Amino acid sequence: MIKKIKNKIKTRKIRKAQEREYLRTLPSAFDHAALAWIAPEHHEHQRGKFWHVIMGGMLLAAVITAFVHNAWTFSLAILAAALAYYTAHREPHKQVEIKISEIGIKVGNRKYSFGKIRAFWIHYDPPITKTLNIKVDDDLAGEITIQLHNQNPAEVREFLIDKIPELSGRKEAIGDIFAKLFKL
Repeated sequence: MIKKIKNKIKTRKIRKAQEREYLRTLPSAFDHAALAWIAPEHHEHQRGKFWHVIMGGMLLAAVITAFVHNAWTFSLAILAAALAYYTAHREPHKQVEIKISEIGIKVGNRKYSFGKIRAFWIHYDPPITKTLNIKVDDDLAGEITIQLHNQNPAEVREFLIDKIPELSGRKEAIGDIFAKLFKL
């Protein structure tokens, strides 16, 4: 009896997941793009052997320092962060399709309607920085960075300026600057 109930629940969950996946893949108004391009999910850094040796040395120094100061939990946290970074960056970044339509912005499978986007700004300093940034109400991150790649930033700005407010003069976040500086 319990097995039958468990199987019914499992079957129902699978059906619901399949239905959600089907609905997610259906074309919507987001797919009728005024502007569209394909770009990497994140900025890709070229890291050589020298970078790996330096970062490995810094990691080892931090772990040894933590042990010397009797902070073994901190050394475990450093190792866990290094392992998480390694697993996240082991594979090349995915290419995502970005579409800007009359109702919002679609990045891969994520959709942001203009009603939920509070503002946008563009950082354009080629060849390193070419990003469209949006401030979103209901996302955990709050600010989303979208790579412009080869898309013309003037076209993007011209289209978005009528839909959402622009935050002009917005500087790049300090975390992003350090990530680029240290190729993280």
